Amino acid sequence: MAEKITKCTSCGKEIAKSAKTCPSCGAKQKKPIYKKVWFWAIIIILLIIIIPSSSGENKSTNKKETNQDKTNATETSAETPQETISYTTVDMKTFLDEYDKNKLAAQEKYTDTYIQTTGYISNISSVFGSTYISINFSRDSFLDNSITCYPKSEEKDKVLKLENKEKITVRGKVQDMSMMSIDLEDCEIV
Repeated sequence: MAEKITKCTSCGKEIAKSAKTCPSCGAKQKKPIYKKVWFWAIIIILLIIIIPSSSGENKSTNKKETNQDKTNATETSAETPQETISYTTVDMKTFLDEYDKNKLAAQEKYTDTYIQTTGYISNISSVFGSTYISINFSRDSFLDNSITCYPKSEEKDKVLKLENKEKITVRGKVQDMSMMSIDLEDCEIV
C-alpha cells in the first residue's frame, strides 16, 4: 500500500500517486517533464538529426576519405595521378525544369554527374558548420526549385566576398533533390 502513496509537490503531505490534485492544498500534481514519454521521444529525434549532421563538414568529405583509405590500402606505388573531372555545362533553368517535370528521370540523368551552371545567389549561410549557397536561375525566382552549392573548404575566401542576388557560376557533383533544392557537392566557384 505504501508504494501507491507519494508526497504533494506543493505542500509535501502524503497523497495517492493517482491523484490529479492534492486534497489538502488543491495543487495540481504534474509529472516532471523528464518523466514524460513525449519529452524523451523529442530528445531521441533531435539526437538522430543532430549527431549525423555534426559528425563532419559534408557527406562527400566522408565518402572521399573512405575511398582514399581504400586506395591507399591497395596502392603499391608511391603516387597516383589526380583524376581529371570533366564538367558538363548546363543551363540552370533547363536543369531545374527537368527536375520540375520528372524528378525521377532528372535524378537518373544527373545524380553523381559533374555540372557547371550559372545563376543568381538567393542565400549564403551555414548549417551544422557546413557552408552553403542557394542559387536560382533568375534574381526573382526564389520560390522555385534551386541548387544548393556546398563549397569546398578552400573556397571560403571567395564565399565571404559574395552577395545575395549576385550572378555566379559554379560547378560540382550533383546529388539528390530534397525540399525543392538539388545539392551540388564539392562545389567550386568559377
